[in-house]
Amino acid sequence: MRTFKNSTLAVKNKIEELKSRLLSVAEMISIYFSEVSIDDTKAYFINVIYDEQILFKEEQFIAIKKIQNEYSEFNIQIFKERQLKNSIANFNSYALLHIYFGKIIYGSPPIPDILNKIEPAHYLSISKANFRKEQLKIIDFIGDAKFTYKGKINAYTSFGLHQSIELSFRSLEQFLCGKALINHSLKAHIEYLELLIPNIRSLFIDDRGNHQEFIENLDRAYNASRYTTNFHIDKAQLKLIFACFQKMFYLTQYVFDRQYENCSSIINASTSQIKKSNFQDINTTQHTLIDHLVTNYPIHSIYNINGALSADLPYNKCISWLDGQEALYKQTLLIITSEPLNKSENDLMIELDHHFQDQFKTYILLDDISNVAIKIDEGGTYLEYLLKSENRLYSLNKQLFRDENNREYFFPVEYYTKTAEWLVRKNRAEFIVSLMRDVEEKEDHATYLFLSYQLIVQICLGLLDLFWNLRPIETDISYLVNLINHFSNHTTAVFKFGNFKNSGILEGIRNAPQYMLTPLPYNFDYKDMDELFSACLKFIQETNKVADKRLEDIKISAFQRYVSIDNCFNKVNS
Repeated sequence: MRTFKNSTLAVKNKIEELKSRLLSVAEMISIYFSEVSIDDTKAYFINVIYDEQILFKEEQFIAIKKIQNEYSEFNIQIFKERQLKNSIANFNSYALLHIYFGKIIYGSPPIPDILNKIEPAHYLSISKANFRKEQLKIIDFIGDAKFTYKGKINAYTSFGLHQSIELSFRSLEQFLCGKALINHSLKAHIEYLELLIPNIRSLFIDDRGNHQEFIENLDRAYNASRYTTNFHIDKAQLKLIFACFQKMFYLTQYVFDRQYENCSSIINASTSQIKKSNFQDINTTQHTLIDHLVTNYPIHSIYNINGALSADLPYNKCISWLDGQEALYKQTLLIITSEPLNKSENDLMIELDHHFQDQFKTYILLDDISNVAIKIDEGGTYLEYLLKSENRLYSLNKQLFRDENNREYFFPVEYYTKTAEWLVRKNRAEFIVSLMRDVEEKEDHATYLFLSYQLIVQICLGLLDLFWNLRPIETDISYLVNLINHFSNHTTAVFKFGNFKNSGILEGIRNAPQYMLTPLPYNFDYKDMDELFSACLKFIQETNKVADKRLEDIKISAFQRYVSIDNCFNKVNS
């Protein structure tokens, strides 16, 4: 990314000079300035919007191109008003970051009716969802290419590979430049992005270190695979093209993540003052708990999962799902001890509840440092999701610091493994539903509650494995649901007191294993049974949506590879 380091005054002077140069070429509707952080360096953007009814002459385009080259420390983009409107309507994160959050330095805001309707957090969420859809489309092309590759149909393989790379280029251009280049030539796309990523050609190198020839061969393969019948490309070349795709795919993800982070930081900054006082109170509560744990147990480190104590419920009493227990604060902690404790997670939770007299509810994931070290080395465990520096509340030493902020990563085979494992849990839950259909009104309803309990447990275990690679021993459903709530709140949305006439149903579900151990009958109104059955069906439906989205994420991650980003971004100092 073209950037430069300079004083604030020098930047302002350059902006004024650049603005004058642009306006000398043609009349503009508006000019926006924005700055973002790219790998700890500031990058400066100038976005120019002009009236599409005013036809630019060829010499004007040449003049603008000259200005872009002369002011290479700025990333200058030129938009027709209609292009910008379409970009905003399609929830392009570029428009959010550089127009909505940008500073207008000339003219008036274009299409204010659209800009005024933007809710930034919602806009950014849709932008991320759209980006994910594009990734899945790209993966489908690469999947087709891999299939035909195995079948030795090289023409189709090269076509699929070219399309995968081309779509990656277009996706990258949309949120990096605000608009995509409509061209099948990879060479044209590379030239289009070189102003922003000067060393992008380094991603396309053949086994002899050639850039140009390899890019031309890729374009030639695309055309030949479409328009000739005798096209052939050897497998060594195909492997190189696969490698290029992997680099391009990851680069696209990397750049989008940086843009998403920049947008998120601006949005979060605008609300930080509102939450500041709440977090101060929450921290006091945390310190009380930490002091108690460190004093009474051999604690190595403590992590607050997802960094959320009761930030969203700061002064409201929160009710633990299904148990009716009220607490001022609710939190989930990952506790790592220096040596194994002779007690379970549940034992420790009961002790804390008793000590603090239910002042706040603490759910715990418990492990010791020797076990943690083994799990980190093996990989693929919940620790990859939970060891976050921003969530660290206490640490005895820096032993685990190097393992924090690990990037989530899957191999392609894991996508299919995760899919198969989730289907087992899902099928078990659906089988339990079929059994619930056969429970008659006259029968003991403890069985019905027990089936509901088992259904919820199966779903929760499936989701925890799917999201965190976690397989807990503790199966208390209020415990499991609390863990689930860190990545999805659909469980508590389906099973809540307001949904049932008889609030005892929820307590009955939680205690169903105990009811089944006694010979005493347990019955409730048949209408409540009907409501519970409907809730179980809805629970499975909503869970399927959550699981499908997660599997899509895993599918995308499975096709990503690390590449050296440092070689792609040329930081210009001036």
